[in-house]
Amino acid sequence: MESGVPYRVFLAIDLTEAESAKRIPFYEDIGRLCNKFGCPCYLPYRYFGIGPSKRPRIYEIQKMQEEIFKPQVELVIAYLDIESHDVGVMVAHAAQYMKDLVFLYNKKNKDRVKKFLNGGV
Repeated sequence: MESGVPYRVFLAIDLTEAESAKRIPFYEDIGRLCNKFGCPCYLPYRYFGIGPSKRPRIYEIQKMQEEIFKPQVELVIAYLDIESHDVGVMVAHAAQYMKDLVFLYNKKNKDRVKKFLNGGV
């Protein structure tokens, strides 16, 4: 955690696809916007990295859930433009812990988003 400030927003993104790395400036903009409104945002790639070899280990995910996700986060922003098992898992955790969810996606990908929300990735 940065400077002991609790995170109120969690950005659920894919961490393993090279395509995600291209979107870091976009993710940073989301983080800045959240901060501007007084809602510190947890950006997972800052801690785990992005790329095919950067999938967090189970114990890292569990630690993040116990220390940040469950006790602090109020809102999860799920970026759905890249097909991702990681995002699906975080959306399931958000539902399990009764966190508010915002789905962010490009309108041209609405059919894939419908599939995701109906249980397919």
